[in-house]
Amino acid sequence: MLSANLKKLSLVTMIILALLMTGCNSNADHTERGELEEREIEQQSVTNNDGSVQPVPSEAVSALERGLSYEQQGDLPQAIANYSQAIQLTPDYVEAYLKRGWAYRQQENWDKALGDFEAVIRLDPQNPAGYQQRGRVYVNKKEFIKGIADCSRAISLDQNNAEAHNCLAAAYVAKGEYERAITHSNKAIALNYDPLSWPYSNRGSAYMSLGKIDQAIDDYNEAIRLDPYFWDAYYNRGIAYFFKENYEQALSDFSEAIRVDANKSAAYTNRGWTYHQIGNYEQAIADYTEALRLEPEDASTYLNRSLAYEMQENIELAIADLEKALKLSDKPKTRRFIEGRLKELQGE
Repeated sequence: MLSANLKKLSLVTMIILALLMTGCNSNADHTERGELEEREIEQQSVTNNDGSVQPVPSEAVSALERGLSYEQQGDLPQAIANYSQAIQLTPDYVEAYLKRGWAYRQQENWDKALGDFEAVIRLDPQNPAGYQQRGRVYVNKKEFIKGIADCSRAISLDQNNAEAHNCLAAAYVAKGEYERAITHSNKAIALNYDPLSWPYSNRGSAYMSLGKIDQAIDDYNEAIRLDPYFWDAYYNRGIAYFFKENYEQALSDFSEAIRVDANKSAAYTNRGWTYHQIGNYEQAIADYTEALRLEPEDASTYLNRSLAYEMQENIELAIADLEKALKLSDKPKTRRFIEGRLKELQGE
């Protein structure tokens, strides 16, 4: 039989829905590519160790341009090969290191990206782009202190560096320093950061973490207006509506997130939990199952599905999912909760 207490389960007993950090994700890179290309094509000279300046050989410039063309076509391996050729021809070619590092970031090859941005800093220590891009890699790697230091250095070299302000906002959201995140989001918005949807989304996440749900929704609305295909904004707005107990709108937003990208498990998990809250356990189980197909090692989703099975009084499947969740979870509080559910269901 069902435990009477199970019907009273709330978010406190579940894995809390997490805000998705936005702004330094590699998915945003394509929107800024034009600015980098324009700056890089303009560089036609390099500075030697003795301070003298010499033109970049035409062969190196051609290799860089070919790399840019391949990158625009989405062929990152060929782009990297041509940037590497430009570097081989001109080892001090700062812009080629920048572009290759950028391409490595899009591949999420963080170590190689770091190496290229460190080369930029070594060759041109007053160039804010090297610090800004290295900072973004550190934030992608969740090394937030290093990322904040680098992006702050970029701003010290260029107060109007919108990208560095945006990346600081994302890092401060992740570190829980929400007022600072709002300050840097405001600055990125004032500087017309491209894409402007990102600082609105970052600021929305900061507001949500401060409990200012309506202000968060306003920012997510603007982010979606600016970019109707912005997965993060739909996902986070869905969480905001969930907290307001507006389950219909939460379901709509999680469904929109799935429409934008059907390969991210989080939207299925959270749509499943929303269905769970309104008593539609069959649909909740379907969403949890799809989330597990995408992320088969997710202990929290096994736990969620077990609770849905238990509400359907399908105790055998509930126990099976709890056992899988216990095997996968490394969180002491979650493990204790799972062990308690198992003991109750097994009649111990």
